[in-house]
Amino acid sequence: MTAFPFDKVQARFDQPVELIYVDPVQDPLTPADYEVLEFARATWKHRGRREAVILERFGYTLTRYIQRLHHILDHPDAAAYDAQLVNQLRRLESKRAAHRNTLNRGVL
Repeated sequence: MTAFPFDKVQARFDQPVELIYVDPVQDPLTPADYEVLEFARATWKHRGRREAVILERFGYTLTRYIQRLHHILDHPDAAAYDAQLVNQLRRLESKRAAHRNTLNRGVL
């Protein structure tokens, strides 16, 4: 962990608060991170089953799993491990995001 450029910042009521900047890319991926990456390789016919397996295997909700996966995909070690998988998952997510945006705008 690296300290934020300012050692202390004045907060409300003149109480000093230490700010800490965490750079997630500095820490190497853990074996559990690689397991999440390998799990993302699998395809599922039924979403409910996938959610149940994620909860059982990792102890994550689907939302937390997706957040964790995105964090892993942003890590340089993930691309070094399997660049093709990382690029495929990023492409899928960008397609889903584009689809969500069109739905939110009411355009089909």
